[in-house]
Amino acid sequence: MSNKSQNLLEPTTSQKQGMLDKYNTGNLDACLKLAISAAHEYPQDSFAWKLLSFVHTSLGQLEEALLSAETALKIDMTDAQLYAQYGTILLLKGDNAKSILPFRKSIDLDPNNSTAYTNLEIGRAH
Repeated sequence: MSNKSQNLLEPTTSQKQGMLDKYNTGNLDACLKLAISAAHEYPQDSFAWKLLSFVHTSLGQLEEALLSAETALKIDMTDAQLYAQYGTILLLKGDNAKSILPFRKSIDLDPNNSTAYTNLEIGRAH
């Protein structure tokens, strides 16, 4: 696939880095705007949807975070970090029992994911 046609399917590396820079520096409003734009422009790319789930979670917008994570998981079912994020959102919503399966899936995909192990135990404990 050429770079030109690749750009039609997903944000460029520069666009992704710009969104991550905004997120990592705490500029959540700007990151949210960029990620929403990217999700609309590239709806079949999981990156923007995944980032939206993190931004919405950081802003306390758990329903939006859950929907964004679910959309990303429909696109990419192999992302251990995304499953851990989905489980974390469920924990934050108080759905501890429902969080167990995503954490287990995250661990299956990445056995070194210590955060998923920790949060799995939190989900089990409540």
